[in-house]
Amino acid sequence: MTEISADGLRFMARRIIEIKASGIGRAEATKWCARRAGMNVRSLQRLINGEMKDPGIRLFEPLRLAYVETLSRRIAELQMEASIASAVSDHAPISELDREISAICRKFEDIKGSKA
Repeated sequence: MTEISADGLRFMARRIIEIKASGIGRAEATKWCARRAGMNVRSLQRLINGEMKDPGIRLFEPLRLAYVETLSRRIAELQMEASIASAVSDHAPISELDREISAICRKFEDIKGSKA
């Protein structure tokens, strides 16, 4: 079983916001993350700032799912970019990169299925 810690939850929340903020802005990313975790923005900020000492198990699964969803989208975007680059160029390293990203995508899908 995975140990649930406030530090782990803070890490996931921060990464979600960092990744999402590049497309929609930090405030909107924070709102999105809070909605996905089933909490209000202030509570999420308290978690991220370390003011919430024991967030408990109720936040773990929603934040884990939001984190996995965010990473899945990022992998899909990277896979699309590599596929386009591979189709446009017959450069061997790009084709190899496309295959490696596909392998990572398959591994990540396996991880998504497990809850550990």
